[in-house]
Amino acid sequence: MGIASLQAAEAGFGLTLVEAENLALKIDPLIARSEAMQKSLSSRAVSADTLPDPKIRFGVMNVPIDSFMLDEEPMTQSVIGISQAFPPFGMTGASSARWSALSEGQKAAFQDRILEVKRQVRRIWLELYYQHKARELVEQSEAVFEQFTKITQYQYRAGRGNQQHVVRAQLELSLLIDRETAIETEKERAMATLERWIGPLNGDLSMEFPSLPPVPKQEMVEALLDKHPALVQKEFEVRAARHGIEVEESRYKPGWMVDVSYGKRDAVESDVFTAMLKMDLPFFTGSRQDKQVESKRALMVAQQQASNEKRRALSERLRNNFANYQRITERLEYFKTMLVPQAEQNTKAALNAYQSGVSDFGELVRARLTELDSRLKELRLKVNREKSKVDLLYLAGGTA
Repeated sequence: MGIASLQAAEAGFGLTLVEAENLALKIDPLIARSEAMQKSLSSRAVSADTLPDPKIRFGVMNVPIDSFMLDEEPMTQSVIGISQAFPPFGMTGASSARWSALSEGQKAAFQDRILEVKRQVRRIWLELYYQHKARELVEQSEAVFEQFTKITQYQYRAGRGNQQHVVRAQLELSLLIDRETAIETEKERAMATLERWIGPLNGDLSMEFPSLPPVPKQEMVEALLDKHPALVQKEFEVRAARHGIEVEESRYKPGWMVDVSYGKRDAVESDVFTAMLKMDLPFFTGSRQDKQVESKRALMVAQQQASNEKRRALSERLRNNFANYQRITERLEYFKTMLVPQAEQNTKAALNAYQSGVSDFGELVRARLTELDSRLKELRLKVNREKSKVDLLYLAGGTA
């Protein structure tokens, strides 16, 4: 854990969502990988825009094999020379632009991974919040049914009740205990998932309902969608493929090499100087350059189709998440204003009727369980709405 989270845990507040996000971003291996890849590709772009290293050569020429004497033949000479290759015109620039595009695409992948890590941590945090609060609600109902059990047992012993009420109260209490166990199991699973993102947890969690940025309007998110890092990455991959075509098209042009050498002979003969120019002759383009260009063009088409598909997938997620968010908001408001208050009133009415001897104990049990189910559904809607908000904030590219 980080220093901030340790201090928070020691102060009794527990690890907050913001601290959990920071921990996840710090230890995520794919973020570190993307950053390293971006640096590698950026360096590759610089090196690709540089001419090949010059080559130096030195040695002796025309040495007689019968004596191997360097001063016996006038043609024998000590030679030193240097040569420099020049790639076809436009190749180094296109190659550098290709690596630069790949570097920028990796930078976008790095940003997308940050958004994805935050999305995952927020969603699992919300699920932990649900399990935590659901257990509290069930425990409250357990306390109520413990009272019901005691009351029914007292009434049965006093001759004012029947054994069925006692058994029913004990049964419902047992079912609530089992439900609490199931909730605890789901909480432990969620905790294991959270620890996958933030590492082993040494303290408690601050189970406060997270305060997330407001959801921007759908039109705003749609306008921002083309700037989403996941799409930006695809666009840079298309751009890199386009520069790859330029690299292959440059091979239709000849490459050059300049070779200069100096030959030292004995004192009798004059020293010699040699300058040569070498040039590629791209004559057989049908089986080489044409096919390489064709291959790169097909790759660019494939990258463009992948970009289009990514755009359609994100657009579909956007529409679905907005529709889901709006419908959940409507249902949550209905639960808050109608269903939960009605369930509370029903429980109070059933309790009064039971105490007055008007209704059966079973009606009271059903009313109490209905209220519990209504509160759990309201809690689930509250959490699911925030999960939809988390997904929408991801699609907004973090700009919200």
